[in-house]
Amino acid sequence: MLINLSGATKVFCRGTDHEVRALDQVDLGIEPAEMIAITGPSGSGKSTLLHVLSGLEGLTEGQYFFDGIDFSTLKDKDICKIRSERIAMIMQEFGLLTYEDILTNVCLPQIIQGIYGKEIKEKAKEELKKVGLSGIKKKPIFQLSGGQKQRVAIARALTMDAEVILADEPTGALDSENTKELMNLFQKINEQGVTILIVTHDPLVAAACPKEYHIIDGKLSLVRSK
Repeated sequence: MLINLSGATKVFCRGTDHEVRALDQVDLGIEPAEMIAITGPSGSGKSTLLHVLSGLEGLTEGQYFFDGIDFSTLKDKDICKIRSERIAMIMQEFGLLTYEDILTNVCLPQIIQGIYGKEIKEKAKEELKKVGLSGIKKKPIFQLSGGQKQRVAIARALTMDAEVILADEPTGALDSENTKELMNLFQKINEQGVTILIVTHDPLVAAACPKEYHIIDGKLSLVRSK
C-alpha cells in the first residue's frame, strides 16, 4: 500500500475554547495508481487531509505511512525530501511565480534543489508538450488563462516524476469545458501509473474518479468504488 492513514486525528488549538478537530480518526488506504476524489463542505477537513498526506502538517494522534515509511519518525528535512521528489501538490491558486515564464515555473523544484540542467529542461519541454503548452513555454504566467496555469502546475508535477499528485480544488477557477479537458488529462496521467487524489466540490470531477470519499466534521467515509 502506498498511502496508509490509521486513526489519523488532527486537532488545532487543542485544549482551548477554539479547539478544532479537523481530522477525526481517519482511516485511509491508497494503492499505487489509484485515482480518488475527496468531497465535502468547506471546513470539513479536506485541505487538512491533503496537508497531512504531503507532510505539511503532522498528526495529533494516529499514524501516517507513505510507502511503508512512518512520517512521525522523520525529521523535517527528510519529509521535505520525500515531498520534493515523490509527492506533487497542485493548489487552487496554482502556486506559480507570476512574472516568470512557463518553463522556469515547470523547472522550479529542480532549480530550488540545485539540480537544474539540460536534462531537466528537456524533460520539462516534453511534459509541456503533453499538456499542450509547448508552443508558449517562454510566456510569463500572468498572461495565461486559469486552465493554462493548471496545465503548467501539472507539467511541473510530471517533470519531477512525482508518484503521487495531490490536487486541491484544481478546477475551482475553470469553466465546464476546461474542467472536462483537465480531468481527461488527469485520467491519462493516472493511466501512466501516477496516484492522484483530488479534493473537489464539483460532482462532475468526483464522478470522473473511480473511487470517492466524503469528509464531514473531520470524519471520512467511502462513497463508492468502481
